[in-house]
Amino acid sequence: MSRLAASLPIYSGSSTFIRWGRTSCPASSDLLYKGSMAGPDLRSSGGGSNYLCLPDDPSYDPQAPKGAVYSFLSSAQYEVRKSSYIFGKRISTVEHYVPCVTCEIQQRASKIMIPAATLCPSDDWVLEYKGYLMTSATHVGSNDDSVIIKGKHSRDSYVCVDGKAEAIPSPAVGDWIQGVTLYAVSASCTGPGALKSSHPYRGATAALSCVVCSK
Repeated sequence: MSRLAASLPIYSGSSTFIRWGRTSCPASSDLLYKGSMAGPDLRSSGGGSNYLCLPDDPSYDPQAPKGAVYSFLSSAQYEVRKSSYIFGKRISTVEHYVPCVTCEIQQRASKIMIPAATLCPSDDWVLEYKGYLMTSATHVGSNDDSVIIKGKHSRDSYVCVDGKAEAIPSPAVGDWIQGVTLYAVSASCTGPGALKSSHPYRGATAALSCVVCSK
């Protein structure tokens, strides 16, 4: 070790990540708060382009502005239907709400979500959790499972939903809820905009995996 390296302080900070689809943090991290996933309403074209993990116990500032017009947040729900095999068939997740937790990792400054991966880059990275890449639907039409109806066309985030996902029971299962809907993601391998043929992706036959790693 160089004299300069030896004189530098050992990093003692922390970083955070959201574990989508679960109600507890991995053993390698500490729970900051539990909540549920939310985002822009399907019926609108505005709102944010990212998802939020809303705390289960919100608090309000009494001096907050009060107005007649707001940008509304809606609950997120799984829309995996027959594709629920990606969650191991342990539970039925279709049209149930999506839990989430915000977790803190000590003495590890870097974190990354890697799409289309099942392992971290190397042994010096810690696997926090692995799962499946999910986001809102990208088209109106039909697939092998069901008819996809897309009420808005704004961009949403890609998130890594835990492979052993849990669900918050919805009182309106079977009804179309105009909130945030999560679909599994696959690669486009044919037609306009297809990924380069040199990429070994499987197209619509397989959902893309993902991992969340820290170092």
